[in-house]
Amino acid sequence: MFFTEDDIVSFGNYMMSSLRERKIREAVELSEDEDQIQARLRSVSDADLGNWAYLMNQAVAQGTANNRSEE
Repeated sequence: MFFTEDDIVSFGNYMMSSLRERKIREAVELSEDEDQIQARLRSVSDADLGNWAYLMNQAVAQGTANNRSEE
């Protein structure tokens, strides 16, 4: 698999986005405290890559800009 510089920047933008934080907070179990949530936000998971790829595929299908992950 090959990623362009634009792809890497887009993924980085997604990793810092409020959308990603919202997804993590929605997905965590109630037993997780804020320290555990913050630890998840500081790490990268396969779900992050999958979520970003899904957003990029949706953007391509809709013909929108590559930096859709900034929303």
